Amino acid sequence: PDVTKIFSSQLHFKLEICENMHITVIPANAFQEMNNESLILNLFRNGFEYIEDYAFNGTKLDQLFLNDNKNLQRFHNDALKGATGPNRLDISSTALKHLPVRGLEFIQVLVAERSYYLKKLPALDKLANLLEARLTYPSHCCAFTDMRELNSPLYDFGNLTSQCDMTPRKLANDTSIDPAPDYEYLCHPRTLRCTPEPDAFNPCEDIMGYDFLRVLIWFISILAIAGNAVVLLVLLTSHYKLTVPRFLMCNLSFADFCMGLYLLL
Repeated sequence: PDVTKIFSSQLHFKLEICENMHITVIPANAFQEMNNESLILNLFRNGFEYIEDYAFNGTKLDQLFLNDNKNLQRFHNDALKGATGPNRLDISSTALKHLPVRGLEFIQVLVAERSYYLKKLPALDKLANLLEARLTYPSHCCAFTDMRELNSPLYDFGNLTSQCDMTPRKLANDTSIDPAPDYEYLCHPRTLRCTPEPDAFNPCEDIMGYDFLRVLIWFISILAIAGNAVVLLVLLTSHYKLTVPRFLMCNLSFADFCMGLYLLL
């Protein structure tokens, strides 16, 4: 549908286009000059496959919901160029493999749950204002954990805690004192929340990061595949009757053979 003729001066104007499988592309300048104030776009459960460059040009996006567009695979790198925002981007349950590399600096909340094709996120400096991330894989949160540690003010100032504790007391005793301009940033830094968090089954550390472990796994895999393939070949081509013990040996050999293939892959 042509929505370029829609205009509203309402604050937080919301446009909802949903459950239309015949719309496959969001063209350039699709929502241009629709609203002079912040705009909320609910574009979920449609047939979108591609978002063109400058698709949101001329808009002040507050929130952009693209969730549940199952066929959405391509998001042009310049799709958000010319737009201010969005502050919140939801791409849950889409087939996107990557996010645009430009126009992400305004995002404060990123939701990408059940986005199983999105294996890699943009460089962290592109998400400079991100405060909350709800992602699909715990490994994505590992990068944000490292970023939180490096960007924390306490990382650079050893005696900052005592100074932050003293400032409220000084303000209570003397109301004429103005806090330092960077008081809020240093003493009340914004923390980034990311889920799902890494755990014992999904650690941040690469357990196969050592060369000798990789060589050992390859050796064990090849040995398991070759050895169990020979056992299966002997047992299945033998002229003897397939007894219960021989059947159990075949079953065990086949299981070990599959495990060797898994390790090799």
